[in-house]
Amino acid sequence: MSVGIALYNTDNLSSQQAYTLAKQFFNMLGITITDAAYRSNDVPYTSVSPVELAKLLATNNQTDFRLYHKDSEHLPWLASFGHITDLSGGFYHIDVQYAGSLDNHMLKSFLKQSAEITNMAYGIAYAKDNVVDAYEYVLDEGIVPVPAYEKPLIWRDETPGMFNGPARYKDRMLRMVYPYNIINSCHLNILVQGKPLAAWIAESPAHGRLTPLTAQLFLWEVAISELANINKICGEAGILVAWEG
Repeated sequence: MSVGIALYNTDNLSSQQAYTLAKQFFNMLGITITDAAYRSNDVPYTSVSPVELAKLLATNNQTDFRLYHKDSEHLPWLASFGHITDLSGGFYHIDVQYAGSLDNHMLKSFLKQSAEITNMAYGIAYAKDNVVDAYEYVLDEGIVPVPAYEKPLIWRDETPGMFNGPARYKDRMLRMVYPYNIINSCHLNILVQGKPLAAWIAESPAHGRLTPLTAQLFLWEVAISELANINKICGEAGILVAWEG
């Protein structure tokens, strides 16, 4: 099982700030950055050393990049961190994958650091069978296997960039409900069963737990055993982008 993290609407984040967050991620895991790549304008990704990438980012603030820890035991990589902008039809986000498990404290600590550095609008953390699926789930194509209650392909129509989607997950909807959801103060006012989401979460431990990360961002934790039911409730309330219905 692999961990995937997606941080959406990172428009105000510089590549240097993203690089700082990436280093914190690899340091947290206690592993080195072994490989790096970047792209700018319409040029495909170019492989460079991590040192060369750091120098490049110091002079070009809008470069997309990826960092990896690769070894012979974990293919295609043990860990990856990508910073994506709107180059070549992309849309602003960060994607992170790790071919292993992260304990609750470690994951929450990284999500808090991410919230403080990125000022994102929305984020999710989830589990997939492998790092490739964890990576592809973040992307706009929306083609990886999903639970029975999630509609495939619909995600791409929501993303800005190539598909020119409305990105309602910024403030009006959620993609789905995951074990870890970073939501903002606008999300807290979305109505679920006639109540604002914040009040609905607070009314029962089964609805999860809400914890402030910053003045505007909150972590909504949901027990895995409750995910299907909560997705059903929120899907029927019309607040999930990819709900099968």
